[in-house]
Amino acid sequence: MKAPKRSLITFLAVGIVITFSSVSFADGDRGDMKVLKEAASALEQTHPDLSSSLTKIVEREEQEHKKEGAREEQMIKLYQDAAAALGETQPVLAEGLTKLVNEEIQESTEDEEEVGEKEELEGKADKEMKKRSVAKLKLLKDSAEALQESHPAIAEGLTKIVNRKTKWMGMKITAEQAKTIAQKSVNLEEVGAITDVDLENENGIFVYSVQFTKDDIETDVKINAETGKVVKIESDKDEMGEEEEER
Repeated sequence: MKAPKRSLITFLAVGIVITFSSVSFADGDRGDMKVLKEAASALEQTHPDLSSSLTKIVEREEQEHKKEGAREEQMIKLYQDAAAALGETQPVLAEGLTKLVNEEIQESTEDEEEVGEKEELEGKADKEMKKRSVAKLKLLKDSAEALQESHPAIAEGLTKIVNRKTKWMGMKITAEQAKTIAQKSVNLEEVGAITDVDLENENGIFVYSVQFTKDDIETDVKINAETGKVVKIESDKDEMGEEEEER
């Protein structure tokens, strides 16, 4: 006797449960959540076990989504506090943070499908997205440094966001780790102390630029933010030497 055939929706539901039972949708497509709800509803009478499993996934992800929303609100509040604290002393940074707040609010209120269509219409390439991400991280880092003495709590909050976003972007190396790597790759007596650390996007690759200064001579150590390898070491001495040879 042949085993009864399962309906197509049953197979689809089983696939959904197996695939997504351990996956978080907190940062995913809201359309996926809608599919899960519809599948759970369609299976409620004929396959209550599958329907129950899907419903549990939906409930879990809705809770995660609420938590993510709360984190976003806290982050925006921190940006606003930082902008207010920098208003008089660092107007350029304050203006940048205010623009960032407006962008975050706009993105949080847009439907994800609309965002995807918008990005596609605007033709945002991966490199362009990385450039924007680097610019945001630099803004947050500079703001944290500017607030270190006057508003240490805000500075600490911004630094935590920078570190979290750095990991999210796939960078395994933090700015502090880049400093350590750079210091080990040069003679500190010759190059002096670290005066600046920037995250740059070179042809789609994230690179930390660690700058040393001594006697007005700058040495720049570039480190791959994903691997921690030293990519290049450049110094004003080298450029001065080349100019003398040309003469």
